[in-house]
Amino acid sequence: MRTYLILAGLFFVVTLFFTTSNFFIYYIAPDVYRITLWQDFLLYAVRWLPWVFCAPAAIWLARRFPVRGRLWAAHLAVLVPGALLLSFLESSISTGFYVLLVRPLVALPPTEGVYLTSLWGTNLNYLHNNIVTFLVILVVVWGLDHLRLFREREVAASRLETELARANLQVLKNQVNPHFLFNTLNMISAMVYEDPGKADRMISRLSDLLRGTLEQQDTPAVTLKSELELLTLYLDIMKGRFGDRLAIAFEIEPETLPALIPSFILQPLVENAIKHGIMPRDEGGTITIAAGRDGGRLVVRVSDDGLGSKEDPEALLDKGVGLKNIQGRLRSLSGSNGVLRFQNRPGGGVQIALDVPFQVRAG
Repeated sequence: MRTYLILAGLFFVVTLFFTTSNFFIYYIAPDVYRITLWQDFLLYAVRWLPWVFCAPAAIWLARRFPVRGRLWAAHLAVLVPGALLLSFLESSISTGFYVLLVRPLVALPPTEGVYLTSLWGTNLNYLHNNIVTFLVILVVVWGLDHLRLFREREVAASRLETELARANLQVLKNQVNPHFLFNTLNMISAMVYEDPGKADRMISRLSDLLRGTLEQQDTPAVTLKSELELLTLYLDIMKGRFGDRLAIAFEIEPETLPALIPSFILQPLVENAIKHGIMPRDEGGTITIAAGRDGGRLVVRVSDDGLGSKEDPEALLDKGVGLKNIQGRLRSLSGSNGVLRFQNRPGGGVQIALDVPFQVRAG
């Protein structure tokens, strides 16, 4: 029913369009144009409204026999007689409407609509217009179906891309976690016999850290606040190992705490700073974690006051499991919108900047 109502509205508009095409002629030359606009409307209604009943068949033919693929010739052989048959059907309905309804009820000049009193006359008069109408229906249906198929493929491709990104992310996280666990267990094993109490405290911190990591393992992005809480557990373990040689400073702007960042991404950056900035120095040093907002971007900086890098800091991105995984996760989650930058600090040490779009969780 909904389809017929839509078609009725469409061909009613077509009827009005052709009726108004004679509007100016009616007023400019009333002696030449001998019928009223109302009578003209009825004649065009007889002409176009029968397509309300024929168009569904044309739509079915268009979808059942598309002219493409290996069977295009066979489908065309069906569409041609189908077009002629529908043209004859539409002309027959037009003739019936005119003879049974319009002619007896409306006074028309004797010369108007004479062809409508003969089935063959109507068919010959309407044939070319009906064929064109049939072709228009075919083109519209094929165009809409092609657009629908294109959108479905876009949605499917988007879903596939999302699932692939999630799969890649999970693989990368599965690489990061064992890497971190291996390094931490090595630290604990080194002090089990030297200081069992400290080792026990480190195991407790490690347990809390792994529990928090497991809770976030299926979450690609977390708030900066949650990430800093996990990072604090990791730093407690590092403090247990390095003692006074490791100092930690946080410079976090409060407005950045709800911002989203890739989960478990700060720990590898801090680990890199400890390894290359703190461990080589007997006196140790300070790791500074800072976060701020720069317009529509969240910038998190991890810096140390060590000796700096003698090689191009950007070359460090190609070294180590943790940093490689950070790059991979940024590509999976943010594409080209996520940036990781390394640079030597003027006063010594290296600064790593994580630059991502500033986003908060909806709701």
